[in-house]
Amino acid sequence: MKIVGHYRLISEIGQGSMGRVFLAEDMRDSRQVALKAMLGETNSLQEKRFLREVQAMSRLSHPNIIQIYEVNKENNRYYFTMPYIEGEMLSELIAMKRLTTSRIIEITTKIARAIHYAHENDLLHRDLKPSNIMVNKQGEPIVMDFGLAKQFRDTTKLSQTGEILGTPAYMSPEQARSNQKIDGQTDVYSLGICFYEMLTGRVPFSGTKWQILAQLIHKKPAPPRQLNPQIHETLELICLKAIEKQKHLRFATAEEFAEELQRFGEGKSSHIKKRFAASFIAWMGKYHLPVMGALLIFVTIVCFILFYERVSQNPNHGQQMYKITFSESGDLPSKKDSLTIHGKAKPGSSLHRIFVNGREYTLENQQQFTKEVPILYGKKTVEVITLSRDHRWSRFTCEITRHAPQNQAFIFGDMTNNRRVHSQNVRQLQPERKFELGRYESAGAAVVCEDILYFALRRGGLQAWKTNDGTELWTFSTNHEVRATPAVMNGRVYFSDYQKLYCLDMYSGVEQWHFEINSPSRSIMVDEETVFVGCRNGKFFAIAIDGGMLRWKKDVVPKDSKPHRGRRSPYDFRGNSALYKDMVIATCSNKMVYCWKKNTGREVWAFRSESGVRTAPVVVGRTIYFGSNSGRMYGIDVGNKQQKWQFKVRNGVETTPLIYKNTIYFGCEGGYVYAVDLQRLKLKWEQKVDSEIASPVIVGDRLYCGSKLGELYAFDLSNGNIVYQQKCVDEIDRAPFVYQNKMFVTGEEILKTFILK
Repeated sequence: MKIVGHYRLISEIGQGSMGRVFLAEDMRDSRQVALKAMLGETNSLQEKRFLREVQAMSRLSHPNIIQIYEVNKENNRYYFTMPYIEGEMLSELIAMKRLTTSRIIEITTKIARAIHYAHENDLLHRDLKPSNIMVNKQGEPIVMDFGLAKQFRDTTKLSQTGEILGTPAYMSPEQARSNQKIDGQTDVYSLGICFYEMLTGRVPFSGTKWQILAQLIHKKPAPPRQLNPQIHETLELICLKAIEKQKHLRFATAEEFAEELQRFGEGKSSHIKKRFAASFIAWMGKYHLPVMGALLIFVTIVCFILFYERVSQNPNHGQQMYKITFSESGDLPSKKDSLTIHGKAKPGSSLHRIFVNGREYTLENQQQFTKEVPILYGKKTVEVITLSRDHRWSRFTCEITRHAPQNQAFIFGDMTNNRRVHSQNVRQLQPERKFELGRYESAGAAVVCEDILYFALRRGGLQAWKTNDGTELWTFSTNHEVRATPAVMNGRVYFSDYQKLYCLDMYSGVEQWHFEINSPSRSIMVDEETVFVGCRNGKFFAIAIDGGMLRWKKDVVPKDSKPHRGRRSPYDFRGNSALYKDMVIATCSNKMVYCWKKNTGREVWAFRSESGVRTAPVVVGRTIYFGSNSGRMYGIDVGNKQQKWQFKVRNGVETTPLIYKNTIYFGCEGGYVYAVDLQRLKLKWEQKVDSEIASPVIVGDRLYCGSKLGELYAFDLSNGNIVYQQKCVDEIDRAPFVYQNKMFVTGEEILKTFILK
C-alpha cells in the first residue's frame, strides 16, 4: 500500500473540487483519518486554492464543520488530513427518502448555524450542496469540502478571475452572473436549495450547466408544495425566502434562516410576514404623498385579484364542480388494506389532474375517475385535491382508521414462550399438500399466520399462499437474492434481500416501507415497536416499525480490520437476535455475544466465547443458550453475562438450541443430535443420522427435524430413538414450522405440509 508521510493509504473514498480523498491510517497511533491530496495535474492557481481550503478550515472549530489535523507536502504535492467520518452523505439520505420533516428541520438548522459561524469568521463556503455534507453515526451533519471557500474581504485576483465557481444546481443567481459581489447570502441561497431538495426530493432547476444557469437567473422555482402537497405552508414560505433571487428579499444571514426553522419546530408563528409588514409600513411612511394615488389604484387591483382568487380557488366552489365519494369512512377492518375513491365532474367541467395524499395523477380532462388507495395501519387522513385545466382546485378529505391486528409469527428468540414447542400428541404425519417452487427456490423457513403461508424466494421476493387450498395470494418481487426467514408482527410481514429490509402488508403484499441495509441478512426479529436485523458485514440495525426510520445502528467490525474477501465473513450475525425485557441479544461469528438496550442501542455487556458462534441465542428464564463452532454449548446469565454452565460435545454446534423441561436439544456437524440434562449437566442421549440436521421443533413427546439429504426425522424425547423417518424434500436446512394441526417443511424447490394426527 502507498505511504504518504506517516500515513498508509487504505482506499480512495472520493474526490473533492480540488483533490482526491483517501481513507488512511496514521502509522504513529493507528488512527484512521481522511487524507486529501491535490490532483496529479495541477497549476499554481489550483495549488493556491488548495492551500486556501486548508487555511480556511484550520481557522474553524465547530461541531458541524470538518476539522483539520495537519497539512504537509510530499513530491511537490500538498495534502492534509482530517477526521474520517463514518456515516452517509446527505445526498444519499435524500435519494433513499429516509428524512422525516422534523429531521430535515434539525439538519438544516444545524448546517445554517455552522455556516453562520463560518461567516462570522470571515469565510464563505461557495459550494454548499448535499454531497458536501456528511451525516455521521450520531446523526450530526458535518459540512465538508471548503475547496471554493473565500474570505469576505478577499480582493486578490484568485477570487476575481471571472470564472463561474460552484455547482450550478445549488448556485445563487449572483454566483451565476460571476461579476456580482457575493457574501453570506450566497451560502444562504445554496442551503435553501439543499432544504428545497430535502423537502421535495429534487432541485428546482435541472439540465445542462448553461440551461441551469439560464433558469437560475430568469425562471422562478416551482413552489415546494406543488411538488409535495404534504409540506407545511410555513415551511414552504421559509424555503422560498431562502432562495429568493433578489438578495434584499432573502434571509440576511444564515442565523436568521436557522431562527425561522427553530420557531417552526417549536410551534411558534413565523416572523417572515411580520417583517414584510413592518417594512411595508416604514416605506409607506416615507413615501406616502408622492405615491398615494398610485397606491390607491394598486390596492384596488389587489383587492379585485384577491376576491377573484377566493372565488376561483375556494375548495367550496370546487365542490360545485366535482363529486368525490369514498368507499369507506371511519373504522376500516384490518384485512381491508385499500380505499376506493370515485370522482365525477359535473356537466360543463372536466378533471385535469388530481393529487391523492400528495401523489399526482394526470387525467387528460376526463369526466370521472376511480382510484384504489393503499391504507396503512393507524388513523389517517385521505386527501384528494382536484385541479381543472383553468387551475381551479377542490379539496376533499376522509378520516380513516385501520386497526392493526394483534398477531405474530416467527421462529426463534421469542421473549414470552418457546415457539418451537407444541403440546399436542402426535402419532402420525399424514402428507397433505406439496407446493412446487421450481426455479424460484425457497430461502429460509416458512412461517404461517392467520392461515396465510409466507416463504421467501431465493431469487428475490416473498410469496403468500392460503394454507387451506394452496392458492397463491400475492408475490412481492425484489432485485436481489434473499436468505432471511420472514417474520410477521401485527399485520405486517418483514423480510430482507441482499440490499434492503422490507415491510409489507401481510394481507395484500403492498409495500409499507423499505430500509437500505446494503448487506446480506438472515436474521430478523420484531417486537411491538422495532425490527432488529443483523447482517453479514458486522452491522446490526434497529428500525422503527412505523415508517421504517433508523433508531440505532451498531458496527462490530474494528476500524483497523482489513477488508474481507472470503465466502464467510468473520463478523456475520448468522442467527436471529433474542429479546428479553428491554434488551436485545445477538450472536456473531467473531466469537462474541452482544447485549444492547432495545431503545437506544447502548451496550449492556459483551461476552466472548472460545470460538465463533453460528447459532441464534435462545432466552429461557434468565439464561441465554447458544452453541459454538468448537462444540461447546453455553448458558450465561442475561443480566450480567456470567457463565452458568458449559457442555462440550465432539463437533461444532450447527442448530439453534431448543430447551424443554430442563433438557436442551441441539444438532452438530456430522449429523449428531444431542439431548443434555440441564440440572445435572449430563448427556441424556445421543443419536446420529445421515447428514447435518436443521434446527428442531417439539410436538408432544417427539423431536422433529430435517436433514441436508431431505429426510424428516422424529425422535422419542425420552431416549432418542428414531420413531419416524421419511424422504420428504430435496434438502432441509430450515426448522419445520408448526401451525395448529399442520407441519410445514421447506426444501430448496418443494414445500410440503403434513397433518398432525
